[in-house]
Amino acid sequence: MRWPTHLRDRYRLLQFYYLGTPLFVLLDLLFAANIRAAALEQYPVLKYGYYVLCLGCGILTRTVPPLSAVVALIESSVNILLLILGVMVPYFQLIAQVASNKRIGTAGMTPALVVNFAISATIWAVSFYQNPVLSGPRHHEGGRR
Repeated sequence: MRWPTHLRDRYRLLQFYYLGTPLFVLLDLLFAANIRAAALEQYPVLKYGYYVLCLGCGILTRTVPPLSAVVALIESSVNILLLILGVMVPYFQLIAQVASNKRIGTAGMTPALVVNFAISATIWAVSFYQNPVLSGPRHHEGGRR
């Protein structure tokens, strides 16, 4: 189906974000800069699976533009949850190590997690405010009655 230009343009940022996943993979592979799936750094199979999922999101947002905001909202929410868990689980493990007088490791906060969180939070906010499901049909049609 051929979508109207205003719909394709409205979600272009979200489409580029997901279709740019191969660039995030290259950054990760060539420079060890995992800023797209930082919470999954310790789990390479899950990390690369997540990259494939994000590329699938890109294809879906490109082929069905009206779904872009919904797809981005769901994916970025999952990513933010993973990032929060990626920080909190090591933090609680650190507390348990201190309480049991074991050797103390390090907490899980890294620059990659902070950058990944900033990117995901931005995409979450954009997708939230562009989401026709949450804002109703009036917002989706550009305010026309």
